[in-house]
Amino acid sequence: MNKHKLLAVCCLIAALVAMTGCEENPRTTSLRLALSSTIEDTARTITPNQQSLEIHSYYISGVGPNGKTFSVTTLSPQVIIEGLVLGTWTITAKGQNLQGTDLVVGTTEHQLTTTATRADILMGTLVGDGNIKVTFLWEEVDFPDIELDLYLTPQGGTESQITTGIVVIEATARAVFETSRPAGSYELRYELYSQGVKVDGGTEALRVINNGLTEGTIDISLDKLVSVAPGISITTELTTPVEGQISGIGSTILPNTTASVEFAQTGGGGSTDIAVRWFLDGELFATGLSTTFSTFTGSHRLDVIANTSKPGSIGSVSWPFQATVQNNAGVPIAIMSLQNGDLDAASQPFNLNQITDAAFLRDGKLLIASQNSLQLCKIVQDKLVVVKNFTDAGVTASVATEPYPVYGVTDIAVDLLDDMVCTTASTTGTMVVYAYDSATENLVKKGYKSSDPTPYAEQQWTIMSNPVLDTGRNLVYFFDAGGVDRYLFYYEYGNSGFDYIGSASIDALTSPANIDPTRLAISGDFHRLGMVSPANGSFHLMSNQFNGYDNDPASTIMIDRADPAGASALLNGMVFSQTDFYTFKADGLTRYTSPDNGGSYVLEASLGTPLNSVSAMVFNTTQTKAWVVSAGVNPGISLLSLTSGVPAHQGFTSSGTFKGKRIAISPLCDLLCVVGDSSDLILYRVSDGIN
Repeated sequence: MNKHKLLAVCCLIAALVAMTGCEENPRTTSLRLALSSTIEDTARTITPNQQSLEIHSYYISGVGPNGKTFSVTTLSPQVIIEGLVLGTWTITAKGQNLQGTDLVVGTTEHQLTTTATRADILMGTLVGDGNIKVTFLWEEVDFPDIELDLYLTPQGGTESQITTGIVVIEATARAVFETSRPAGSYELRYELYSQGVKVDGGTEALRVINNGLTEGTIDISLDKLVSVAPGISITTELTTPVEGQISGIGSTILPNTTASVEFAQTGGGGSTDIAVRWFLDGELFATGLSTTFSTFTGSHRLDVIANTSKPGSIGSVSWPFQATVQNNAGVPIAIMSLQNGDLDAASQPFNLNQITDAAFLRDGKLLIASQNSLQLCKIVQDKLVVVKNFTDAGVTASVATEPYPVYGVTDIAVDLLDDMVCTTASTTGTMVVYAYDSATENLVKKGYKSSDPTPYAEQQWTIMSNPVLDTGRNLVYFFDAGGVDRYLFYYEYGNSGFDYIGSASIDALTSPANIDPTRLAISGDFHRLGMVSPANGSFHLMSNQFNGYDNDPASTIMIDRADPAGASALLNGMVFSQTDFYTFKADGLTRYTSPDNGGSYVLEASLGTPLNSVSAMVFNTTQTKAWVVSAGVNPGISLLSLTSGVPAHQGFTSSGTFKGKRIAISPLCDLLCVVGDSSDLILYRVSDGIN
């Protein structure tokens, strides 16, 4: 059976408000429409004659306050409509093909105000009726008493037998079926009988559009009859369709993991010289009694069409299943591994040379920082696809004039609430803030900050740490990892760029000294910052006071403490979980808890094997699960459960020779991206998309 995918078109409408008008004239605004559509055809589908199934143009109309109206036809997915009156608008969008035929329609009602400037139209209703004409040819006129049984199934509906519109012409070994049906996708099943014996059967997919003629021919191959002398009956080797079953697969499989399946004939066909074809979601992918395959997360259908050399032996078996990781309960499944220079499905290269960081954006896309570039990717059916590259002129690029000053970029921090992206280039000492536009899939530079070269300047640093964000107050923190006197800097970020708020010394007040601190971490309530010093095995916490003066956190050192193992702990970083925090060590993790809500900390527990040389850690939004990257002798990624904050090891996925150094989690907490130390990355799935 061939499965046809129903048209699903999403239309994004953005209304940009213009503040104009006077007391006698209603206030007006501009309406920006961003339109998109995806229409897919399948290989075994009978489609309308001389009619495109793709959206070519859009007819958009609206009715607003006091009978105001507008209408526009556009070929572009972006159109701006000027001068719409503020108020309630009923907006209708129709998708039309190249021939001007309406394919799909959608309507929404939206209240345009100075703040409610965004609406969506789902164009999901197919338009009108169309005609179907299917001719069946079996060539052999010697087959008497032909009967053709037809069954029609609308997509998502139930099968019904066709009782009208069928004309059988035995003299020319043909039959014609003609009817009119609402626009949509259908499955047409046929069974051909001669003298009450089934001689053939099959299934085809039909696509019907408004005012179109869906016409096709189905050629039925039948063995010729063997005639004998007059007065002796004519016989044929007729048989029943092949019957069988699929084995090796259950109702669920893991995505992007090889599954082995077999087909066994259990009856019918008249012989055992069986030919088998395998279809996945309506696409032929293999032949033979057994095969292997893998597929992406979601619902799927595996079909077998089998026949022998006997006429009328064609039969089919279907097996619906889910590719899911839900039964893994969060244990990661690798769905894609990439190295620098690998190509996506459109032959676009992935820029992973000396990759340093990666972060998910609010719309689920992935932003990758590598040597002197940023690359935006989206995830389609568990595969990364390149969307856009952001580069500059290189070492000579001007940070002030380049739209994307990415030379030497090392770190990414994302504000998912305001769609802001902050990057730092540690060696060049440059920090940039961008606004991310999901509709245009673009970054827009809003400002930058570089070290002030003036001697003894207040805003001066040598090597920048990674940035961390207080998204509630729009503050970005980083520290100077070089120089003699080390300082923490904090700036306010936004559409106007960066505003300097202040700085604080991070040199330890007491022993142990803060020697060569590593990556910066921030607590979930934004009141604490943390860093570790691998050289002497110490960690350091800073308190952000926020006394209400100019948004100044007034950061000060609050705790300096050495790990019990000292320098041999090989501390590699830290991360906060609510008020608790974890330090990354060569032999695993150490958890510190606060008995007084962050005033002091005590060592609560340590987790070891299979954790080794821990390099990164992330949590889901409910703080009930965590994933930990190990980069030592047994590299991989572990799942921890967190019950009342207490961690317990639940599973481990080896990464082979791949050693991860950074990890990012998607907004839906369904995907993980682990950045490797050899210009590579791995994409993992930990749920099917539900947090």
